[in-house]
Amino acid sequence: METIENQILSAINSEDFLTHLYKANLRNPQERTLYAETIANLHNQGKFDAISEFKKINRSNDTYDFYTLRRVFEDILPLIDVPVQSVINSIMQIDNEGAMSFAFAQYCKVDEKRSEEALSIALSNPHELYNFITPAIIAGCTLELSKFVNIAIDLCQHSEIIIRIKTITALGDIDYKENKEVIISILEVIKQNIALIQDDEMLTGTIFRSLFSLYKNKQLLEEEVLELLEKILNTNFNQVHHIASEFLWLYHENMSTTMIDLFLSALIYTSPEHNGTIDNIDQALSALFKRGIVNQTIDCLEKILLNYQQLSIEKFDSLIREISQNNSLLNALITRWFLSGRIRFGRCASDLIRAHGGDDYILSVDLAQIHGQQAGVHYFLAKKACGWFFINPISAASFMISLIDSAPEDEVQAIGELLFNPLLISYSGDLRVYIDEISINSSVKIQKVLSELLVNVETYHNDLQSISKIAELHPSQTQRETYYRHHSELMNESFKNTPKGLLSQLFKPTFLLYGNRSIHYIHHGQNGEKTRQEVPLQSISHSIELPSLDYLNPHGLDEMLRSFKLEGCTS
Repeated sequence: METIENQILSAINSEDFLTHLYKANLRNPQERTLYAETIANLHNQGKFDAISEFKKINRSNDTYDFYTLRRVFEDILPLIDVPVQSVINSIMQIDNEGAMSFAFAQYCKVDEKRSEEALSIALSNPHELYNFITPAIIAGCTLELSKFVNIAIDLCQHSEIIIRIKTITALGDIDYKENKEVIISILEVIKQNIALIQDDEMLTGTIFRSLFSLYKNKQLLEEEVLELLEKILNTNFNQVHHIASEFLWLYHENMSTTMIDLFLSALIYTSPEHNGTIDNIDQALSALFKRGIVNQTIDCLEKILLNYQQLSIEKFDSLIREISQNNSLLNALITRWFLSGRIRFGRCASDLIRAHGGDDYILSVDLAQIHGQQAGVHYFLAKKACGWFFINPISAASFMISLIDSAPEDEVQAIGELLFNPLLISYSGDLRVYIDEISINSSVKIQKVLSELLVNVETYHNDLQSISKIAELHPSQTQRETYYRHHSELMNESFKNTPKGLLSQLFKPTFLLYGNRSIHYIHHGQNGEKTRQEVPLQSISHSIELPSLDYLNPHGLDEMLRSFKLEGCTS
């Protein structure tokens, strides 16, 4: 202890106290508490003025870290004997952003008079000292609950909005020790504020936070708290929606089913322009989904998507990821969306598959939803899958094939024709391989359809290939050469007009005329030495299968797919 005292006093005499403290704290972080106690003792003994020394903290000083020293100052505050006004002044000089509220509350808890004096000082100049109102009330309630609660209730009716906001913030963080009478009086004054001021978004958000904090910490008087929360949520303020989405995400495990339903019913009106709130909703829905609260989660998602047509389902990537990992739910959701008669949900189904899974995502119909439906439902769903999943052919085909076993014979034939045209004649690569693979383990009914498909597509391509033998359809040698020259000129012109960006300034372009490797030199040393480097050329390739009908009959294909998407839709 003596060694630390001497080091501190020596640093003070050399006017290097803050730098020494910072280095000492870095050298052994575990001794921070010991340093704080030593500094407080030296101050209380009158050997030096700790407040004056810490007031010298400067964010721009590069010899120490501002936040490290601020934490040390926070540690010593409850331990030193300093007038309240001096502490407030020092905090305002060091950091006036409210980051030291907890430390100031700990300082005030030492003596009830400190809380009274701090509150009096803060109220005398609330526009500058508003950050001291909340910790002063919280500290006072820790020492004398009923007295400071009554003070807080009076302040909740103050004409200054900032005083109300800071007071109501404190009411949410006070430990009421399960005193229901006090909590009831608090709820009553909060209710009065809701009734009087509903056009102030900041105050409304503060009330919401405090109410939820009361519920989360004590879970008392749930019915009364829910009633007030519902009034606030009905204001539809953006800040309230953001807070609600955040609380639902972080504290859903502490909420009752009634409260979860209340939050979800309000969040469906969140504006898509507020990306932070939408992200919170996505995380909250994903968390609820993991908890097994599936129906309410999906219902909320659908209502949001219907309320805001411009909002993409891909904004809810966390929830989509959870849904896509549950095959039975995904199949049920897609079937439900296709049967809904809403174009919006068809587009969402397409975006969902494209975002998670792509061409290789295997789907199947939810038979429970089509049981007892009117005739034609199987073919109707097949057309929906073909229309919305056309660019994901395996997903489309797998869904359509799953309809065959339960479909009547006339619809089976229609589904088979749909699989052939436009799917198989557009995608004869991976889709053909997929059909060939699954036909082995499929039912007899499906095998019959698939075998006919493979025969038909083989005949189709043979017929298409035979067209290439018609000489009249081939361009002449002169026409081909003319086209090659034209194409070469276009490429050269394009290369010359390539914009010169940062990379062109950093790297010298290299032109390869022939060979299977590139050669370059690394220059080093002062005498112009260089090292020859040879890099073998590597082939890089990527292929993507484009629908052949998009070349052979683009307008007809577009019209067909559009009709499949719109059929049976009422909105």
